[in-house]
Amino acid sequence: MRTLCTSLLFAAFLIAGNHLNAQSQKIMSSDADLTEVAMKTQGFEQLVGALKQAGLVSALQAEGPFTVFAPQDAAFEAIADKVAALNDEQLATVLKYHVVPGNLMATDVVKAIQDNKGAVKVKTLTGEEITVMMKQGKVIIKDKSGDSATVLKTDVKASNGVIHVIDRVLLP
Repeated sequence: MRTLCTSLLFAAFLIAGNHLNAQSQKIMSSDADLTEVAMKTQGFEQLVGALKQAGLVSALQAEGPFTVFAPQDAAFEAIADKVAALNDEQLATVLKYHVVPGNLMATDVVKAIQDNKGAVKVKTLTGEEITVMMKQGKVIIKDKSGDSATVLKTDVKASNGVIHVIDRVLLP
């Protein structure tokens, strides 16, 4: 029974995580580092610009491994006024809140969710936690304020980690 539940959770995660709506762009996966993958991938222009502004480009080129929950451009555009009001240090904090030490592939996340009765808390580079869970067949990430982002694409591999694409900017 436990194996069946794990298999069903894994299948739901892959289906939910790999489902892209018609507006989503093709995601690149390569042996490049996380920053290079983001720079080469259409739909991450806002993220790359924020990384440059906050001085974090080289941080995501480090050895890692890192797991990045990467918001697409539309997520940044939805909170453009809030982002514009941030100084570089505050922006860096917001961006680090999207990064988890380690290489958390979809299978790792599903196992952790299953092992922890439906939700798992992971510590970000800010030292704060986000909660990852399954809800109605979708992988959801809840930030400190209780707002949620949905995973749109999983396991975009880079030489120093992995990217999971999300539809909202998480706020610490």
